[in-house]
Amino acid sequence: MTTVCKEETECSICNKKSSHELIMSTNAFGSPDLDTRPPEMRRSTMIYWVQECPYCGYCNENIGYANKEYPELIKTESYRDQLKNKDYPQLANRFLCNSFLTERDKSYKESGLQSLYAAWACDDSPEHSEMAIKCRERAYDLFQLAKSNGENIFNNDLEDGVILVELLRRMKRFDEGLEKCIKEISKNSNGILKKILEYEKLLIENKDSYCHNVREIQLK
Repeated sequence: MTTVCKEETECSICNKKSSHELIMSTNAFGSPDLDTRPPEMRRSTMIYWVQECPYCGYCNENIGYANKEYPELIKTESYRDQLKNKDYPQLANRFLCNSFLTERDKSYKESGLQSLYAAWACDDSPEHSEMAIKCRERAYDLFQLAKSNGENIFNNDLEDGVILVELLRRMKRFDEGLEKCIKEISKNSNGILKKILEYEKLLIENKDSYCHNVREIQLK
């Protein structure tokens, strides 16, 4: 069961207070997607993962916090255009605005994760599903930046390789995905990760860019 509570938060940029729902507890039963999206009930809590100030449009996991550069950054044309971009669902715009800010902090891993969450929001909105590819492209590029700066996306290089393969598959970049997948399989002796990569290879060879989860591998 997911429980939430309402809490007033003072925006650290405009200093106005607004009410936001916070997750008190939740759970996850079942298998995550191959791109790490959790199963229910946590799956449906994404609407609480990012806040938007209704007065100034500041988006962050907690609008009570802001870096000193953020007040100017949220006034930029790039930020304002993204916030109101009708090509994306509102929740995706919030994640992408947060990603815009964290990228400027050079927090590339966090910025990439926010872009990935935006892709999930697009996945859930049939009329915006094509924009999920753009969000994943952004996440992929940011994760690559994180890696080039010596930062792991998850726990280690092996786990990072799996998510990069998955992103390439979901973006329909099958040739790149297959090349990287074969490379990752060759250096991966971890049981479950190797099984995931072998399944990814099969999906890529079949030019399958749809959502799949870990349970499918366990059933094989």
